[in-house]
Amino acid sequence: MKTRALVVLGVAGLAIAGCTSTGTTTATPSATPSTSATSAAPAAKDALLASIDPLTKTSYKYTLTTGGLSGQGANDPANKKATLALTGQQKSNSVTINVSAIGTDLWMKLDFGTNNNNLKISTDKWFHVDATRLGANPNLPVDPNGAANTANLLSGAVDVQRSDQQHFSGTIDLTKATGTTWLGQSGMSSMGTKAQAVPFTATVDDQGRLSALKIDLSTVDAALSPVQTTYSDYGTTVTVTRPDPAQTTEAPDSVYQLFNSTK
Repeated sequence: MKTRALVVLGVAGLAIAGCTSTGTTTATPSATPSTSATSAAPAAKDALLASIDPLTKTSYKYTLTTGGLSGQGANDPANKKATLALTGQQKSNSVTINVSAIGTDLWMKLDFGTNNNNLKISTDKWFHVDATRLGANPNLPVDPNGAANTANLLSGAVDVQRSDQQHFSGTIDLTKATGTTWLGQSGMSSMGTKAQAVPFTATVDDQGRLSALKIDLSTVDAALSPVQTTYSDYGTTVTVTRPDPAQTTEAPDSVYQLFNSTK
């Protein structure tokens, strides 16, 4: 259950472009999207990476669909605030994930159904998680700071093709991606050499900003699901409220262990 919960929470981090950083994050390259209908791989990759840059500077809304779960949230990197709400079914188990973040403080209300006891989850409380306890590369579901994880993943993109000004495709070599991935070392090991060619598609809007990303893990591991995210409403107002202290408790070690990127 730990691995499955880690994947669920980690891919949520991708939806809002990263894992909360307590140190220096990877900078996204600056590039001007090509105006040609088709582009050579280097120019296409530069344009794709440039599309991530606005996610580090302005607020936006997003959606996420993966592994029987779907939901939405919002992120404001300038003011370091983020939200996420996910619901769905995993192996006939109802799952609910609600997250609010301000800076390095996160509050999570979790329900993993029959697995709550194993993870010592109390569904009637918000768990407070202090990201500073998790080092530089935790697998967290929200990132008030920006696009660290998406930039890290797409740094491993190879054979990037641009069919027109708004559509990209290619593969990601997860073994070359910088930083950490939500799969952890055990997940990467189980994929073997297939981790070197995970298909993806991406779409940018008419201003060259990332608007959709799909990473199809199911093509390399039938036990995994595609991760599909959309990004919209750039510049939107994001409001995050700290949960009532009476409804909040410090997260147990079992919850912190979900975010250990080495597992």
